[in-house]
Amino acid sequence: MYKSKEFDDAVSKLVAISTDAHDWLLHKSDIDHWCNYLFKGMRWCEMYSNVVESFNAWIKEARHLLILKKVKQMVEISQFSRVGRSSDDNYEVVDEHNNAVNLRLRKCSCRRWDIHGLPCKHATAMIMQTDTNVHYYVDQYFTAESYHRAYAEPIYPIPDSEKPSDDACQLRMRPPIAKK
Repeated sequence: MYKSKEFDDAVSKLVAISTDAHDWLLHKSDIDHWCNYLFKGMRWCEMYSNVVESFNAWIKEARHLLILKKVKQMVEISQFSRVGRSSDDNYEVVDEHNNAVNLRLRKCSCRRWDIHGLPCKHATAMIMQTDTNVHYYVDQYFTAESYHRAYAEPIYPIPDSEKPSDDACQLRMRPPIAKK
């Protein structure tokens, strides 16, 4: 759910099913952390299964593709959208809904671009009419340079805080067995 109306509709359905569940959800949980429309910005470094599921549903069969192929697929999907310019950076993109896209801020009213860092189909449609390099608008997080920086240093294991490491159980490397 990326917009308040979608969230409100889902909450209304929840109230119809269980008022106790509704009360618990809205009063005992921190919805700012799990509700897409209330979460401002990207969720890098925080992976929740509902975000992954939402993202996978959004990109459907493209979810198994490399980022370059995903962007290419967005280009293909976006070809059927109509784009109208409102100002220098603001555009209206029409497909099944009207969406406002701001190129400079890298935002779309569907909120998918804001949250996932990949241009949504509306942003892609607009970018294709103004600039042919869609890859420029993919978040830095997805670049090979970021990947190499992330894994340039070793990632050391962290012991479980409830179970301190037991040095006696550590695996010992023995020299290879050799015949004389």
